Amino acid sequence: MSGLYASANAMRNLMQRQEAIANNLANLETPAFKRSVMATHGFGEALDETMTKSAQSLMPISEGGIDLSQGPLQSSERELDLALEGPGFFVIQTPQGERYTRAGNFRRDEEGRLTDQSGHPVLGSGGPIKLGDGPVSVQRDGSIKAGDQQGTLRLVKLPTESLVAVGGNLFSSSAKAEPADEVSVRQGQLERANTDSIQELVGMIRVQRSYEAAGRSMQTVLAALERAASELR
Repeated sequence: MSGLYASANAMRNLMQRQEAIANNLANLETPAFKRSVMATHGFGEALDETMTKSAQSLMPISEGGIDLSQGPLQSSERELDLALEGPGFFVIQTPQGERYTRAGNFRRDEEGRLTDQSGHPVLGSGGPIKLGDGPVSVQRDGSIKAGDQQGTLRLVKLPTESLVAVGGNLFSSSAKAEPADEVSVRQGQLERANTDSIQELVGMIRVQRSYEAAGRSMQTVLAALERAASELR
């Protein structure tokens, strides 16, 4: 029975890995998208564990996380496109509270506020950033000026393990946000997704092969159990 549990756990975790890869590929063109990673133990390792653990103790063998490595910067020549270079996040005000993002494809709403693509205000040191009429100028330290309005973007850093993706290229965190001192802002540029399509496709092929191997192993175990049951009749 332990081999059956190991096969089932392996297949379940491989499905989770495949879903993560599919999501990474779907967001190749999403500005500043951070790829999901999943440390999955090999199927053979899962079977080896059955030699020392009971079937009931074979819990999920994969751990998910977020790869926060810097994506490449790409020029857009659009004054409200902002890219972050170095570790840090923009702060966004949502109905659910403060959220964090590296996607700087911002826009100006009807009230003159700087917002994300969903219309949520981008926060500065004194609250939502307001833009006056005229050209927008953003310095590397996050100071921003447009017409008669000026302010400073609120840039923060957070522990990687505290971040939870909540959709819309936003993250939530249970940790206290600290000022990001090592990050700089690049106006007229966007950070691209940190996903490598070739790497993800190779990973997808490996997962498919491992899933097939796990399925064959499960069929072998089930066949053995059926023979044992028939002999007991």
